[in-house]
Amino acid sequence: MVDAESGLAAETGAERQASLTVLRLAMRASNRFLLDSISFAGADRDLTDNLIVLAIVQANLSLIMADPELQRRYATAEAPPPDELRRPISINAVAASLRLPFETVRRRVMHLAEKGLCDITPRGLVVPQREVAAPEHVALLQANFLAVRDLYLRLRRGECLAPPAAGPPAPASPPIRAVARISSDFVLRLVDPVLLTAGSLAGGFTLLALFDLNTRSLPDEERGDETPGPAGFVSDDLRRPASVRAVAERLRLPYEQTRRRLAAFEAEGRCTRIADGYILSSESLARANMMQAYRSSYVSLHRMVAALAELGVLSDWERELAGG
Repeated sequence: MVDAESGLAAETGAERQASLTVLRLAMRASNRFLLDSISFAGADRDLTDNLIVLAIVQANLSLIMADPELQRRYATAEAPPPDELRRPISINAVAASLRLPFETVRRRVMHLAEKGLCDITPRGLVVPQREVAAPEHVALLQANFLAVRDLYLRLRRGECLAPPAAGPPAPASPPIRAVARISSDFVLRLVDPVLLTAGSLAGGFTLLALFDLNTRSLPDEERGDETPGPAGFVSDDLRRPASVRAVAERLRLPYEQTRRRLAAFEAEGRCTRIADGYILSSESLARANMMQAYRSSYVSLHRMVAALAELGVLSDWERELAGG
């Protein structure tokens, strides 16, 4: 469920009762998956281009996402959906979905079309079957499938998710296309929480990349306690400072652009410089907008897991948990 006024996922049931320690680990794991997923969309494109392509693909496949039979029919590597099932989307609609300026999206779409990555038709934008059937794209789908599985197993081991109810049997072949559609929906639902953290996509992703690099070495058992506010978070001295270059490389953004953005965040008190790197401090992480983003992201995470359960993949992953 999405709140009509804020655009953020509305809390329901167990999600509302999630403990602070669960939220922190779920955020840490989901954040890493989000950053990795955007790179899966295209290793030779930047952050914004990858989000634009992802938004076009998801809009194109909305008919399939809404129909469980079609979702299963076009689930595997060998079954790319045909072009006649793709619903074109306008440049304006892509810009609105990503909260980006129309002209930015228009300019980037023209460049993507010149490279053959999308088609501009009289009805709107389409990423055609030829692109998603290519071996390079299938390899990205397989990498994404493994990343989704790893995210699920990590969160189950960390007791951030309850065991699933009995669901349908797992498909005979890995449903890498269906899982990609489900996980891409999750990624795009995180646009609003990302915006909430910094007011812009580039700024929000910069903070998330910094957070990921700061916490990557922490064991999942290290997640603070239930004390509200900064005191409940992992101590700042356990966070590993990240250099400007490391943040820029994580996002595939220009070094100088990243340096200026981190310097501005430091001036605003959003991050702290330590020696030759930066950390996202407990004080910053405990801000109201960050906590709202955690909770909204957690609701969207549950929505993704529910869709994966309907697809049947969780039964195989649960056997992995049980050592079977």
